[in-house]
Amino acid sequence: MAKFIYIDSNNRVLYVADARPNDATTADWIEVSNDSVQEQWYYDLSTQTLTEFKPYTIDEIRDMRNQKLTNTDWMVLEDSPYQESSQSSNLTAIKTYRQSLRDFPNPSTSYNEDNTVWPTLTLS
Repeated sequence: MAKFIYIDSNNRVLYVADARPNDATTADWIEVSNDSVQEQWYYDLSTQTLTEFKPYTIDEIRDMRNQKLTNTDWMVLEDSPYQESSQSSNLTAIKTYRQSLRDFPNPSTSYNEDNTVWPTLTLS
């Protein structure tokens, strides 16, 4: 049995209906064959496929990783409070975290918004 979905500008399913709604926006509803579709799923317009979670390209993952690196750049600058001798263990943790980010992602892994496990930074 087909379902009809209405998606937002980010390709998220906003509404799911069992029959095509009879309203002025009928043309905006998309018929899909996946009976288990739920609101907030991701609809890929180019492939016309539904997934529970938005898949990420390797370039999207790298962009997110680069933003995480940018957000911690200040921590390793010469005038950072973490450069003080009393902060040496935190500085080591920061450098380890940043190296883990640089080693991420694995190009042979498929990532989506649900399965992406980022390295974490724990300061004492």
